[in-house]
Amino acid sequence: MKTSTLSQENQNLYWIGWCLLGVGFCLILIQQMLHVSILGMFPECMMRHYLGLYCPGCGGTRAVVTLLQGDIRSSLHFHPVILYTVILYLWFMISNTIQIASKGKIAIGLKYRNLYVYIALVIVLINWIFKNYMLIRYGVTLTGGLS
Repeated sequence: MKTSTLSQENQNLYWIGWCLLGVGFCLILIQQMLHVSILGMFPECMMRHYLGLYCPGCGGTRAVVTLLQGDIRSSLHFHPVILYTVILYLWFMISNTIQIASKGKIAIGLKYRNLYVYIALVIVLINWIFKNYMLIRYGVTLTGGLS
């Protein structure tokens, strides 16, 4: 597949995107074949363990797992940056595939911009502050229960 209709930066990101999709499918396949839980593969969060607070990434793994199960609402609850990232990824990959397949005649390929990263950082920061506020002020945990 010729990607000359994309900038070098977008070409690199496009192929990295396909590699990430392949790795993701392999992980899901391994999980299904070995009947293991993705959640059980990660160690406990050190910030949560020692400080009793959530780290900026707390809930990310659960958000991925629930999104893969089709539960968008729970995924947003656990960590909204995951859904934002998946939407951006899909938009980037589909629009650039269309641009490549049309040999540039349909030039709709989403281009990388630092703004997308800044938006993700703002989502992570707001999520982190909100979840720790709810934990400290009201005792509400990430799973929705009281501590």
